[in-house]
Amino acid sequence: MKQGRREPYGLKQAVCHEPHYKQYIRTYIRQNSNTIATQQDIYNRMADSKRGLCEDQSTIHAFGNQLDKEGFWNRMQLDSHDRVTGVLFAHPESLAYVKAYPDLLFLDCTYKMNKYGMPLLDIIGVDACQRSFCIAFAFLSGESEEDYTWAFDRLRSMYELCGAAFPSVILTDRCLAYMDAVARCFSTAISLLCLWHANKAVLCYYQPLLTRHDQGPEARRESLNDWNDFFQLLAFDCRISRRGDLRSARQGAGRALLAAMF
Repeated sequence: MKQGRREPYGLKQAVCHEPHYKQYIRTYIRQNSNTIATQQDIYNRMADSKRGLCEDQSTIHAFGNQLDKEGFWNRMQLDSHDRVTGVLFAHPESLAYVKAYPDLLFLDCTYKMNKYGMPLLDIIGVDACQRSFCIAFAFLSGESEEDYTWAFDRLRSMYELCGAAFPSVILTDRCLAYMDAVARCFSTAISLLCLWHANKAVLCYYQPLLTRHDQGPEARRESLNDWNDFFQLLAFDCRISRRGDLRSARQGAGRALLAAMF
């Protein structure tokens, strides 16, 4: 793979942004139509680059060392056999940003992000211009209340470390493990259900009721448009079940992409 050896940077980029490696391979083959390298040759070079990034360490140890090397604030959870079961990390600039804008917190889990099947918890804040920014990320061993409690307890210690006030409002989807862990670790915060997730849930479970099979495509679209209009009215007013208060809640949540070594 002679030509590929002259472009190690491209391979490293593909490895570090693994979800896009297939796009990189297609682009490489298209731009180098005269290469004799096969797709398997490119896969092999990418595997070599990945092993080089790990420097003869396990993936998780290499990941931890890279976090320390780049100055990320991070905490790890180990089980009784010293295996990593949780990782929480935040960019140093995020610590300064969250100190300036600590009031609002979005929590959302992303799945199928790594070969270990560990859910990725996105922790998102909102600044004064209503722009979302990444506060921290956490790889968790599962979705139990104990997993979330560990992550939120470490997040609370991060707030204390950087001198930030605790969040006033926390938005989640309707995951009971989420909600119980939030109530335990951030007892003074107001918990709101994210209306975006609520709308997705309604459309998932009740769309067959809104769109009968005997209706045509135009009638089905009209039914969905009627629901969306009704949902927009709900976005102005949201009742909090825990406190019984009425608060204004706006739709939307930022989702960050993580370039992981997994």
